[in-house]
Amino acid sequence: MKNIKVFLQSPWKNTDSPYYKYLRKKSPIEIKYANAENFKLIQDKNKLRINNWVKQRIKLLIGKLYPSMPNAHYTPNPEKYDLIHCAHCISKNKSPWVCDIEFVGQFWASGPYKDFQSGEKVLKYLQSDYCKKILAWTKWSEKGILKLFPEIQKKVEILYPAIPGQKRKKSSSGKINLLFIGRDFKMKGGGIALKIFDELTKKYDNVYATVISDVPEKILKKYELNSKTKIYGLMSHEKLSEEIYPNEDIFVYPTFSDTFGFAILEAQSFGLPVVVMKTRDTHTIGETVIDGKTGFIVENLKANAVNRVASEKIIEQIKKVVEKLINDKSMLKSMSKNCLKEIGKGKFSIEKRNKKLRKIYEEAINENGTGC
Repeated sequence: MKNIKVFLQSPWKNTDSPYYKYLRKKSPIEIKYANAENFKLIQDKNKLRINNWVKQRIKLLIGKLYPSMPNAHYTPNPEKYDLIHCAHCISKNKSPWVCDIEFVGQFWASGPYKDFQSGEKVLKYLQSDYCKKILAWTKWSEKGILKLFPEIQKKVEILYPAIPGQKRKKSSSGKINLLFIGRDFKMKGGGIALKIFDELTKKYDNVYATVISDVPEKILKKYELNSKTKIYGLMSHEKLSEEIYPNEDIFVYPTFSDTFGFAILEAQSFGLPVVVMKTRDTHTIGETVIDGKTGFIVENLKANAVNRVASEKIIEQIKKVVEKLINDKSMLKSMSKNCLKEIGKGKFSIEKRNKKLRKIYEEAINENGTGC
């Protein structure tokens, strides 16, 4: 087998997606990512806030001045690499490249807007012979791409993100630990999770809760007297993996918006069933959670990323399915096993991802195409 040297091209200096962390740590056999060390998650909450603010302002400016601008970038010294793998963007290089796309808006530099400007410039890059494959993260991603660009159907292929299975710490204490993690407290439904945690930790002697998020001061004060709910600020991924996830039992994630939701996969990789909310903007919930098998999906189709509404009835429904897992140890254990099985052998497994990606890379560099 030939070694393949791949350059990961990103539109930003830093990435906020765990996708690339798991890609470089568990890469396909004999694949070398030349610059993988540059793909580091931002963990400090102030740096994250500044980084997101800067990115939003740049996108808004591009949206006003040049809304049809393709999210295309040039990789220096491409002759050093066998292939360019574009991370959420497209390539200007006249050498073989593939790209992975979480949602169709990433083809434009202005970002995720509903009414995209002319796609002719983007399509030119995608139809180029140098563009070998477009890797859609999900069926929803694929659908969005093909709706705008049916001409490139043969180049589009679904390649689900992958994540390794993890080890949990077995406890004989009888405690049930509930968990919420979300960098954006309001968008990810942190208020709903905290309300449910407060009620359930008071109702059940053996139930405890952990919240990892940038929780507003006003809300912190509201729940500070509940000693059974621990609230922490954002922390490193390493600390989450070593100290938080292994000790938890149920992941409660009532997010209002997600184009994928890596937190769901990470929870499942530790065997945590996931309780989620399906809104108009949680596009891939049905692909990441198998209702009744790896978790529960509560529908709230009146909600979206803008209005963020959740009635008392919806919150009560979420609480009831969490209680179902608390009270039915057999179900909790079964769902935990299902999560680990889905991560280990299902569509999100490292083995499946690597086998498919290796083949995609080999086919890309073996084609003799010339550009547009």
